[in-house]
Amino acid sequence: MITTVYPTIHNNALKLCFSNGKERKFKSLREFLNGNFSNAEILSFWSSATKRFNPTSPNAKENNTIVFSLIDEYEAKILANPSITPTQLANPDKVGSFELFILDHIEKEKKKAGGNFNNYVKLYKRLSEFHRYINAHANSPELAKFSNKLLKKSLSEMDIQDIGKEYGQLFNWWLANVYCTNFEKLAKCLNHILREIEKSDLPWSMSQMEGYSITANAHKPNKIEESPFALMPHEIETFLNWDASTYMGGVDADRAQIYHDFFCFMLECPMRSIDVMKLNYSQIGLHINGYIQVKYLPTKKQNQATKKMVSVPLSDRALAIVERYKGVSPDGYVFPLLSVDKIGNWNAGGKGVEKAASKVNQQMNLFIKQIAKQMGIRDNDGQISMYDLRHTSISYLMTVKKLDTVSLSLIADCSLDVMRKHYVNAQMAGNQMGFVSYTKKQNQAI
Repeated sequence: MITTVYPTIHNNALKLCFSNGKERKFKSLREFLNGNFSNAEILSFWSSATKRFNPTSPNAKENNTIVFSLIDEYEAKILANPSITPTQLANPDKVGSFELFILDHIEKEKKKAGGNFNNYVKLYKRLSEFHRYINAHANSPELAKFSNKLLKKSLSEMDIQDIGKEYGQLFNWWLANVYCTNFEKLAKCLNHILREIEKSDLPWSMSQMEGYSITANAHKPNKIEESPFALMPHEIETFLNWDASTYMGGVDADRAQIYHDFFCFMLECPMRSIDVMKLNYSQIGLHINGYIQVKYLPTKKQNQATKKMVSVPLSDRALAIVERYKGVSPDGYVFPLLSVDKIGNWNAGGKGVEKAASKVNQQMNLFIKQIAKQMGIRDNDGQISMYDLRHTSISYLMTVKKLDTVSLSLIADCSLDVMRKHYVNAQMAGNQMGFVSYTKKQNQAI
C-alpha cells in the first residue's frame, strides 16, 4: 500500500493529509498560502465539497495553484519512492537518518511473510520514550557523565553518525535503570538495526561502537520481576461475552465472528495459536474417560526425533465452537481460516501450512488489538496478542481450577519451569467464574 496525499480539515485548520493504511500525518497549508489569513479565515474560504478555495475568496486562484502544486510535488516523491511513509513526507526536515532507517526497516518487515515487525515497532516506541526521558532529565546527576551532544538530541534529530559506543552505554543505562522490563529483546533488535545500517550505503560502521556490544553489556540491577501478562477473570468474561456483530473495523462480520470464536477456543484450551489454526476434525475424538479430546502433534515438536502427541480435553464452550463449524471447511479444518489453495500458494520447503497460518496469525493479532481496545481491556502496552490468551488459559487452570502442575504441563505441552516462569500469573488466584467447564460425553464423538 502506497501513501496518498490530499487536502483536508484537521484540528480546525486546512492541512495536507498523508495517508497509508491506518497511519495519518498532517502538514499545515497556512504557511504556504498567499495572504496573511488566520486558520478560521482560511476555512471560511475553503470548499470541502470541491476541495479547493471558493472562486470569490481572496487570492483563490493563486492559492488553489499552490495547493495542487504541493500535491503534485508530494505525489512525485511517492512515485519516486513508493515505500516512503507519511511521517517521512510530513516531517522531512525533522526526521533524522537514524529514525528514518528504523521506520524503513519496519515497513520492510511488514511486507515479509511471517515478518515480526511488532518487535521493531516496540523498539521505535522505546527509543522515542528514551530520548524524551533523556531530554527531560539532561541536567540530572546520573546523566552527568554523558556528553551534551547526546543529551540534547531527540530521536528525530539523531543522525547515523551520532550512534557510537557512548550512545549504546546511554541506552543500556536507560533500559536497566528506568525501563527495567524485557530489555534483552529491545537490545537484540537495536543490534540488528545497527548491523543492517552497516550493510547499507550509509556512512556508518560497527567500528564506531569500539567493540561495545549492547547485548553483551546489558545488565539489570534494578529489574523487577513481573508476572506474565494475562487477562483477569472480569476481562475474560467481557471477552467471552463480546458480540462480534458490534465490531466496527476493516474485517467483515463473518470473519470477525470466526476470529472471536478462535480467541474463545484459545481461552478454553491452552494450545498454541498455530496448532489451533491447523486443528482438523480427524484429531478430535472420545477419550477413554468419557471426555471429548484433541490429540495432535505440536508444530513446535514436529522436527524432534521423538514425536510426542499431546491430548487436550475440550471444555463445553470449546466443544460448542467445534460443533458450530463442522462441515464448513472443505479441507476438514475446525476453523475455516486455511485452505488447500492457500497452502499451495505459500508452499515452500514443505512448510506450506506454517506459512499460510503465519499470514493469518498476523491478521488476527491486529484484530485482537482492535477489539481489546473496543472492549476496554488492558492491552499489554499495546502489544496484546493471541499468545496472551494461552498465558490466560494456563494461569486460570493452575491458579483457579487448581489443576495439578504435572497434568497441566502435559496438556499445555510446556515444561514445569517454563510454565511457572513465563506463563502463570498468580494474581488470578482466588477468582471464580463460569469458565472452562467439562461435561462427560457417553458414546459420543465429533
